[in-house]
Amino acid sequence: MVGFEPQCYSDKVVTLYNRGPACIRIDSISIIEDATGSYKILEAPTTPFILGAGKGIPIKVQFNPTLVQRQITAKVEVISDEGEVTEKTVTTNLCGEGVNTGLRILVYDKYNNLLDGTNGFVNKVKISSKGLKPKVNQRFLANELTLKEIDGCADGDDDIKFHLEYQLPPSYSQGGLINKSVFKVEIQYYTSTWARLQKNIVTVELPECGGFKIIKIQALK
Repeated sequence: MVGFEPQCYSDKVVTLYNRGPACIRIDSISIIEDATGSYKILEAPTTPFILGAGKGIPIKVQFNPTLVQRQITAKVEVISDEGEVTEKTVTTNLCGEGVNTGLRILVYDKYNNLLDGTNGFVNKVKISSKGLKPKVNQRFLANELTLKEIDGCADGDDDIKFHLEYQLPPSYSQGGLINKSVFKVEIQYYTSTWARLQKNIVTVELPECGGFKIIKIQALK
């Protein structure tokens, strides 16, 4: 019996194991269903090889997307010969996201306490920076913000009630990030308790090579 554990998300190592009582010949290991070419196998034994009973081997997969896209999926496929007339094929799923340099802001409502309104419950989002030239000073007001429930491989948590993606302008990306740029993100929202305005402030740091930073904020009780 051939199978995988665990499933792979982004850059990770999947383990191919043999839980049967006899040795198995592994004929091929490959990435399939990846139209964007976003995944590749970095480390795996040269096929064919024999996988002993009760043994497992790591397969290192790299996620390096060529497209900016939500949910880039693929599979690792392994074909084996278990001494039967026909070969057996097993797969494990891969899931990642292609992103631009910037911030992804997720607001959680674990206590179901956010006050919903015509324009959604988030009143204002302010994003400012240090280490970038020119500095970022971006404000989103209530009439520009919409209530947006999300799901997908990035985070399928049902408690997420607000999702905002902020992408740095191309001029910043071309010039490169300076001194691990620091961003301050301020979220203002109303809660049903006392119907008053609440505020969360989070400071995050982007690496010099860029990339996306996910900010998770739990609304106050």
